[in-house]
Amino acid sequence: MSQTKLTIENKTGERGSLSQLLFEKGVVPKNQTFPVITSNTEEVDKLEEEITALKLQLTNKEQELDAHKCTIDSLFTQGVELLKSEQLFEAAVFFNALLIFNPDNLKALNNLAVIYFEMDMTEKAQETLKSILKIDPDNKLARENLGELD
Repeated sequence: MSQTKLTIENKTGERGSLSQLLFEKGVVPKNQTFPVITSNTEEVDKLEEEITALKLQLTNKEQELDAHKCTIDSLFTQGVELLKSEQLFEAAVFFNALLIFNPDNLKALNNLAVIYFEMDMTEKAQETLKSILKIDPDNKLARENLGELD
């Protein structure tokens, strides 16, 4: 079977082959597109696998974060309960543990300031109030309490 070469005339009147014109327009012959598609499909499959793995990692990290949040909430709740029952030293342990997870937790710091004041640990209470003011300089209550301790 012989191949017939198609010729066309472009806008300027020049003659050329259809395949040459298609090539110049960026249209790749059919026999050349399959390997490109296969290659892209393999890349897409790899990317989808990576995305799936990253989604799994994200889910695991979210679960870890939720566990830490439960721990933080539990530490605060237990500290408040101990403070209410006037077990000051034990309550201080829970609030200090909470500060390990979140050093800027104002509620824990406020409770520690109260505990230290109640335990006649004036220097620790002052340090705690100063820490509160570093985080929240507009905290009037901490400023007033610090003034009273000085």
